[in-house]
Amino acid sequence: MPVSNLARLKRSTVIGFFHKQHADKYGFADRDAEVELVNLRLEGYATVEPPAMPPAEKRRVGAPRGETHPVSLPGAEECLFLRREELLAGDQLEGPAVITEATATTFLPPGWRLEVDKLRRVEKDWLQVLVRMLDHVYALHQGALRSGQPNLIGQLGAFQHACRDAARRVGLAPFTADESEPFDEQRHQLTDGDHKAAAHALVAETLATGYTFQGQLIRPALVRLRNGQAEAEELPLETAQKV
Repeated sequence: MPVSNLARLKRSTVIGFFHKQHADKYGFADRDAEVELVNLRLEGYATVEPPAMPPAEKRRVGAPRGETHPVSLPGAEECLFLRREELLAGDQLEGPAVITEATATTFLPPGWRLEVDKLRRVEKDWLQVLVRMLDHVYALHQGALRSGQPNLIGQLGAFQHACRDAARRVGLAPFTADESEPFDEQRHQLTDGDHKAAAHALVAETLATGYTFQGQLIRPALVRLRNGQAEAEELPLETAQKV
């Protein structure tokens, strides 16, 4: 039974709406029967900035180093083996080569050429997908905490830990703000962009996780402050008049 504004609804209105929906669906309604509220679901939305990739590091001199091993390939007797993290923006390789990383192994056949994307577009794509998945997992775990059910909390807590552990293997580290932690404008952001934190404001809870990638901040944590510790940002007079 969808409700647009629960705060303004009266109890009698909700019960009457339920009986009407019951009659529409099943053909009858017992308006003298007691009505029990079994589940109450709330959907909330907040604007969260997408992760911003740190600038791609470029190699100043030399070439990526790896290890050469003998192989049996058509037209090649040796193959270069190197780790993905050793490749920097603009690096070029000639096959055959094998690039290893935590999530995959890439084979570059003889005669093929590889150049590392200077804009890191591939990393940005999978990073955004991974961040969105971890955001959903965090929301599930927060829902479990609010339910107060120990078994559900334990299961989703273990699931979230496993997901975060897998993300850390590729350099993505989620973080949250502790309750009563001082607000840090570099690591935290507010839900309302027109407000700013008051001096010495303290965090009440984390609404969405923040992330670092390979040690660099890519998205601040979305937080809610304690009551009365956020204030509207004053616009310059000229800007205010235009608005």
